[in-house]
Amino acid sequence: MNRMLLVSITAAGLMLASLVQAVPYDIQTIQQNMLVQAVPELPDLSRYTRQAVLEKQAKWHKKTEKVNLERMINDIATRKFFKGGKLGVWAKKQGQFPKAVFVHDGLLTLPALHQRLPDALVKLNSHQYLLRYPIVVMNGAALAISPGEELLMSHERGSFVVNAGDFFMVDGALRGWREKEKAPARYDGNREEYRPFYIGWSGSGTYIYGSLLESLGSYNSKAYGFTLSTYTEQDRMYAPIGLNLHQRPTGWLINSRITDVYYGFYSYEAENVALVGNKYYDNIYYGIDPHDHSYRLIIAKNEVWGTRERHGIIGSRDVSHSYIFGNVTHDNKLAGIMLDRASNHNVIVQNSSYNNGSDGISIYESHQNLIAANQIYNNKFHGIRFRNSLAIRMQDNVILQNGRYGIYGHLSDLMVTYDADSGHEPRDLKLDPYEMRGSGSVSGGIIAMNGSGALFTQGLEEIGIGKLTLDQNGRRGNITLGGDLLPYSDEIARVWYGDSAPVYFRQPHLSRMNGQG
Repeated sequence: MNRMLLVSITAAGLMLASLVQAVPYDIQTIQQNMLVQAVPELPDLSRYTRQAVLEKQAKWHKKTEKVNLERMINDIATRKFFKGGKLGVWAKKQGQFPKAVFVHDGLLTLPALHQRLPDALVKLNSHQYLLRYPIVVMNGAALAISPGEELLMSHERGSFVVNAGDFFMVDGALRGWREKEKAPARYDGNREEYRPFYIGWSGSGTYIYGSLLESLGSYNSKAYGFTLSTYTEQDRMYAPIGLNLHQRPTGWLINSRITDVYYGFYSYEAENVALVGNKYYDNIYYGIDPHDHSYRLIIAKNEVWGTRERHGIIGSRDVSHSYIFGNVTHDNKLAGIMLDRASNHNVIVQNSSYNNGSDGISIYESHQNLIAANQIYNNKFHGIRFRNSLAIRMQDNVILQNGRYGIYGHLSDLMVTYDADSGHEPRDLKLDPYEMRGSGSVSGGIIAMNGSGALFTQGLEEIGIGKLTLDQNGRRGNITLGGDLLPYSDEIARVWYGDSAPVYFRQPHLSRMNGQG
């Protein structure tokens, strides 16, 4: 052991221990393998190909399309956007009682729609079509944008795409468009201003490969830009007989570009969605945001950067049993990757998160998540932060040169605290209950050159400490620990810098519950 280093760590610990109210712990020596969780087998990405999307689309080719221009009030697929006085917005944009293109059966292509309804879909040139009415794809129908085609949705006329059937786009583009400027409907800072959007409803399938999504969405529920959502209970009275409202939407978005979209991706009660190999850049509020009760998602090998207001990738409110791996998320306003509000049992592995405006990876009020083999560096705040979260297993991560601590685990009273790091307001306990409890383990990897130190904990019930490599943490290069573990600097130093076995710190009342002591 480096005796001088041990002395400096211990001295710093004893000096700072007097400044904090430390949680007392019982200490148990354990085996290294007790801290390490085998990384589950990651999903096979080889099935998400251009050919696979075309094969799904080919199943529709034998069905003849049925399409009409109709009034859209009280239809389940559009009701969300016209209740509460919003109908007048579309009436003003269209200069009449609002109408939409309804696809009732079969597969509709853009050339076929232009031929049937040339005023609704104007052909601008060999590959661009201007949509001047909303399109509603009903259950049992499909819409396809073929290779080389661009669907430009008119901002002035209030056009959008609502899908309750299937939607396909291969090597194409879906863009919000300002007719007057003959240019994309760029976000101008007014989050309430209407912009065209896409949504896939209950039972829908959305399959996109090698395409562009641009200038979509605003701060209006389910019109965020690119959305997959179930219908709400209030929509039941407008549902056609036989429609399963509880069949969750699904889809693939593969090897595509998503830019200037209010939420680059948003979901509500979606499942088995694959977001693979995409470029999310210069989006507004979030890059990727699966939300409420979305399960079994694959978010893999995406690059997410330049998100202007919040996080690069966030799963919030029971986004669970999902895989986030192989992504690169950087230069976003707040966290690179976040799990929030009971987003449990997820695997976050092999990602790179750097140059973000808050933490590299944040886990808030979410439990039993694995964070392994990530590269986390040069983030403004902490490398990994977990708050009010149980059983957070951190292993084999490389955590370098973050502005504060390499790892920061703590409790927080969300009823009275505004969290400036995340922008979260005090919590609504009926909607988002939580407990001020936390636990985790740290082993393997490297924690080095982080501004405040290597590891800070406050209030955790349990924390496991295993072997890892440390170097030059803290402003003077020798502040390794902060918070409740300061009085145990000697024991931890022997694990990290010596030959001692890993240790587990457990609050005494928990030790008694587990038959120890």
